[in-house]
Amino acid sequence: MAVATRNARLAAMHTFARSLISEHPEYMDTLQLVVTLPFKRARGWHLSNISKGPEIKSVLARIDRRTPSGQRDYALFSLMFNTDARVQEILKLRILTFVWYRPVPPSKGAFSTTAAHR
Repeated sequence: MAVATRNARLAAMHTFARSLISEHPEYMDTLQLVVTLPFKRARGWHLSNISKGPEIKSVLARIDRRTPSGQRDYALFSLMFNTDARVQEILKLRILTFVWYRPVPPSKGAFSTTAAHR
């Protein structure tokens, strides 16, 4: 069993044991043993373990950007690499998540320092 799976199941057991303690305090001693079970530590893989150099460039270079799906994949992988976002975070993104704006150039003379505007 993977460490992450084990820890997720253990977290559920911790939560369940805590709720049982509040409902049945007479079993607190036994349930407290479940709550004190430690999570397993693992040397986790993280995107930052990859150097920001040749490995990422190699992954991006293999994507065929001439196709719509290649453009999509390149955009998604670039977003993940540049922001260290997890796949789940990327999947939750929606078009309304982004703030879209069009920069409006100032009108002519809007920032004028002439005497007429003082």
